[in-house]
Amino acid sequence: MNSLSSPPRAGEAVDLLVAGAGIFGLWTAKRAVEAGLKVAIAEPRRPGAGASGGLLGALTAHSPDRWNPKKQFQFDALTELPGLIAALEAETGLSAGYRRCGRLMPIAKPGFLSQVKERVIGAEEYWRVGADQFVYEARSLGEAAPLGWISPEAAPLGAAWDSLAARVSPRAYVGALWAWLRPRVTLYEQAYTGWDGAVVLSDGGRVATGAAALAAGYEAFPLIASALDLEGPVGGGVKGQSLSARLAPGAAAGLGDVAALPLIYEDGVYVAVHEDGTVAVSGTSERDWEHPGAVDPANDGFWRRAQALCPALEGAAVLEWWAGVRPRAAGRDPMIGRLPGKAPIYAVAGGYKISFGIAHRVAQAVVDEIMGASMSAPLPPSFTIERHFG
Repeated sequence: MNSLSSPPRAGEAVDLLVAGAGIFGLWTAKRAVEAGLKVAIAEPRRPGAGASGGLLGALTAHSPDRWNPKKQFQFDALTELPGLIAALEAETGLSAGYRRCGRLMPIAKPGFLSQVKERVIGAEEYWRVGADQFVYEARSLGEAAPLGWISPEAAPLGAAWDSLAARVSPRAYVGALWAWLRPRVTLYEQAYTGWDGAVVLSDGGRVATGAAALAAGYEAFPLIASALDLEGPVGGGVKGQSLSARLAPGAAAGLGDVAALPLIYEDGVYVAVHEDGTVAVSGTSERDWEHPGAVDPANDGFWRRAQALCPALEGAAVLEWWAGVRPRAAGRDPMIGRLPGKAPIYAVAGGYKISFGIAHRVAQAVVDEIMGASMSAPLPPSFTIERHFG
């Protein structure tokens, strides 16, 4: 019987066990259920407990110059995502907080202005799907956004405008995916620790399964190294911080529909407005850290920079600080596919900064491989296991 109507029972053999319930793990489980597989998820905390439970939710593309298969894969993923989210929202009755709002990047130097002009041509050629043409162009501040959204001092030469960018509420999106999956999968509130012919969980339990997908964020990397008997690291984590804030009374005056304001990006700092009017700001990257979820209030330089970029943030009340670790493979690009060896173990790891925009396509590629089917959306060569370990 198809597992869409017959979820596996605890202790029952499954076709696929997914280790991790972040955005990669949840989409892998969803695609597998849709393919008719019986699926279990091993997650010791909660869905979205790691980097997928952050605050920002910016969905942005690589620049449209120097086009390559990776950029094409990401573009295709970003342009098909609105339809997938709309279907998910219709089936669950939950909002994922998605909106294609565009992105602005202040232009402060002539060199960047020259790059923008080159990217205009690339967008005209490559950022097209059907009748939709997305643009990357230079705009004056008045054209780019309501005055007051970007500081003139930060953007003396205007701003680069990207109409492809969007945003989603990470927690709402994860929540909608989990609501869809919850009645269709078995959840083991344990961590995946290894494979001995079956999946071994952190409580010593074993789960009989036809395959395992390692999608546990940065914690998947030591599991992958262990499965391959490698001593050196195959990836790690980059810790970041973000915050959520509410604009001061009167700050939104003249900005129009606040929830429609474009993302702002400048030198590692992101600003995104969500549907409820709250503003998410992100901007730190730490390679060396000890406590993955610990917020360091002293590490708030990105907040001050965001306020300098965006005058409307002055006087905003901070609602929440968040810290987490994004998974970054040793080769930077995601690490996707069946690991070498006899065990049916698949890596779904290393999304780093682009996970939310490509998770559905990555998941489909993995499930196609598990099913022995031709990939409906072939992976870029740089994502493949052969490129990472060949």
